Amino acid sequence: GPPPSLLLGDIDRLDRGTSSDDGLFTNIDWKLSKVDPALSSRVRSPFPDLKITSVKEIVSTGGSVTIDEIPRYGGRHLSPEEFHRALLGHDDGSVDDEGKKKEIVVIDVRNTFEHAIGHFVNPLTGSSTNAEAPAVTTTADNSDASLQGGNTATASSSATVTATPAINPQMTNFTQFDTQFCSRNASSLKNKRVLMYCTGGIRCEKASAMLRKRGVDDVCQLSGGIHRYLERFGDKGLFKGKNFCFDQRVAIDPRDCVVSSDDGEENDDGRATERADTDNGTMPQDGSDNIVGKCVECSSPYDTISGSRVCTVCRDLVLVCPKCCDKLRELHCKRHADWKCCYFTFLEVFTSDELTKQLVELKQLRDGLVPPTGHKCTRKTLSRQIDKVQKRIRALDFGEVQVEKDAPRRCRTCMQSEDICDFKCWGFWKQSGVGDQNVDRKRKERDDDSVGGGVDKQTKSVSHADNVSVGANVEPGPDWNELRLGPKCSVSVGKVVEVKSWGSGSNNDCVAVEWNSDGKNGSNSKPQIYRWGVVARNGQKMYDVTKI
Repeated sequence: GPPPSLLLGDIDRLDRGTSSDDGLFTNIDWKLSKVDPALSSRVRSPFPDLKITSVKEIVSTGGSVTIDEIPRYGGRHLSPEEFHRALLGHDDGSVDDEGKKKEIVVIDVRNTFEHAIGHFVNPLTGSSTNAEAPAVTTTADNSDASLQGGNTATASSSATVTATPAINPQMTNFTQFDTQFCSRNASSLKNKRVLMYCTGGIRCEKASAMLRKRGVDDVCQLSGGIHRYLERFGDKGLFKGKNFCFDQRVAIDPRDCVVSSDDGEENDDGRATERADTDNGTMPQDGSDNIVGKCVECSSPYDTISGSRVCTVCRDLVLVCPKCCDKLRELHCKRHADWKCCYFTFLEVFTSDELTKQLVELKQLRDGLVPPTGHKCTRKTLSRQIDKVQKRIRALDFGEVQVEKDAPRRCRTCMQSEDICDFKCWGFWKQSGVGDQNVDRKRKERDDDSVGGGVDKQTKSVSHADNVSVGANVEPGPDWNELRLGPKCSVSVGKVVEVKSWGSGSNNDCVAVEWNSDGKNGSNSKPQIYRWGVVARNGQKMYDVTKI
């Protein structure tokens, strides 16, 4: 990328505004980070390019908060120093209706998996608090437990104890903050002081408005989010664990985020430096002293977020240590822990009797969700699984399929077996083989085999068809996976509307396709992304579609 001085110069010009952008980029809190070269050499630069797009919403709220409402309802911004003092109770704070200092409630408005590996802790104890517990003021008999959705702080004596843990609203998407958390808890927060935070401050802009629209007046938010706080305090502050970021760095250790060193000297560009990760895209684990995450299976300290470990039900990222992961064919998050004996995506390893037992448990789970109108989505998910299991049982009974006890483990995202997929096939984990000598070698071996007749005719016909351009007509190809993409008969002819890179490299190894209106992905739907020469784990090039 460009040198920091050049980039900072561009930012300075954008801050001043030009006649062409109408001041669109003024007053933006630009956040910069230096990345250790070891990270770029191991995979590729986390920031290979820059794309600026005008969108209706940066973070979707499901329509609960409009842009015009943010200035009216948004919370009060606190600098990292002010937020730190507020957590410690050293600021002036606010008083309640009786003139007493308000109880402080700290809310993490990020997703559950982000909270799991790092969050603010109780400053009174210096240890991590119950991730599910709301902050409440309680006595020994726990009489003031007023918030919904978790345990409460307790005291060993009759004296009142004020706890300020960061509440985990248990979100898998941001819209749930308003529809689930705020709707249940706003009334209990109206006479408290709310401190909220997120990664960079963006989600707090809308989360604070959601609460204030429901009558919670005293809402403060960490300006610049965890990013700015860690630049100021590093691992000496009240944030413990790692800060999840949505790029190939995956998680940032607080020890590597302080702008200024202990002797007062800044880094070359006055910004934080992140250290490269070493284990599947996460920071080196130098011990458990800074690990707040726990394996959902064995509860041992663990904080490696990986694209290979997702819940088989909701596909949310889940913390499962390697030892437990090796014992399990499919993983389940905490929300779906009760489903781990009956809900599986891949049914080929189960006998008819085993599937029948799953069927009974699935029906019990579904029928136990009452009233039905309050659990529509969950009941629908279980009903689909019930239908799937019933079809598999019928297929086994009629001899149409066989039990495959030794079937290889499959990726929940792309549905491919582990000899094809490296379990890094989505998001910023996607790899297209750039800079990977092992993949390049396997790619060359495959191309050599195709010339010598080492592959079947169908695969050979596409192995030399790497060149594809916008406007080309395509149809389902040799690697079309019906579990992921649906039956081949559901689509017919499509047109390539864009040639892209599967990962963040420069390879043109995937295409965006718009299908004719007679297929399931009609011309009125968004283009779908398909692999066009993506190199699999075994060196094979994968083609979801092929040219006609």
